[in-house]
Amino acid sequence: MLVAENPTDHHIFLTAFSGVRELHAGSGVLTAPTARGDIRIMDRAAFQTRFGLEPPDTSSGARFAAVRFTVRERNALHDALAAGGIPFSEHMGQTVIAPAAAMGATLVFEGRDSGG
Repeated sequence: MLVAENPTDHHIFLTAFSGVRELHAGSGVLTAPTARGDIRIMDRAAFQTRFGLEPPDTSSGARFAAVRFTVRERNALHDALAAGGIPFSEHMGQTVIAPAAAMGATLVFEGRDSGG
């Protein structure tokens, strides 16, 4: 995911980068749905709302901000993170690792709980 002051200003880039001609816009987010997952550019407010973290500074332009992964069992993920001493939080049904613990990018994990 990228963060930008105005995501729609980057529609030409997102189309060229993703190869997707029909982009979806809404709630501060511009999305290119691909077969391997969505590529999103969001504004600062949408980033903060969705991940519960301060977005990166975009005063010099759009910034790469987060990578989203799907996991089969979030409980197993939580156990592995805890065993490795990696701090994480839960926000809106997602497991989030802040940039300070993830070498500069936000890591977002979505998936189901064990037994669910």
